[in-house]
Amino acid sequence: MVFLCLVLFVQVVVSAGNVGEKARQIGFGIYVPHVDHPVLSISCAQLRKEHRSVGFFRIGALPMAVAEEVVIEVRDPQYLVAALEQARLALNAGASDTVELRKVILRDPRQSQPVLAVAKVRMLPGGIWQISGGGASFITGKSQSFDEARLHLTGPLLGQLEWSEAGKPMFQSLVESPK
Repeated sequence: MVFLCLVLFVQVVVSAGNVGEKARQIGFGIYVPHVDHPVLSISCAQLRKEHRSVGFFRIGALPMAVAEEVVIEVRDPQYLVAALEQARLALNAGASDTVELRKVILRDPRQSQPVLAVAKVRMLPGGIWQISGGGASFITGKSQSFDEARLHLTGPLLGQLEWSEAGKPMFQSLVESPK
């Protein structure tokens, strides 16, 4: 039922709203099938509609939803990857545009540092989050900074964060595999 409220809310703000109109201080839980409690919660300081830019030009035919100061709190780490994919599907279903998250923090209660702290996430079709400017702290204790990375939420690279170091692709699991 949370998805329905979220989808309707995003649809109203993004589809019916004018560029520049904003919704503030939004929070909701994400559920996965067969689990009766939210497995993560998402809050954002602001949700608004913008137009994508190409160079210095804003393209009116390319609207997108933008969520600012996004905090994603993991409540059940076992379902993290599935819940992130559900969040992407819920936000994209309501907007039918590009969804961009800015100033994103992903927290896991098992870690003292945020799992991800990044400047921007663009949710792409096919279960991929394109990440810009930030870093990750993995469950193994290793930390990594990057300019650009991709988080795979479906397919053979499920749960893998991918980035490049000296032109060589690097991969690291964002979370432990469910037992």
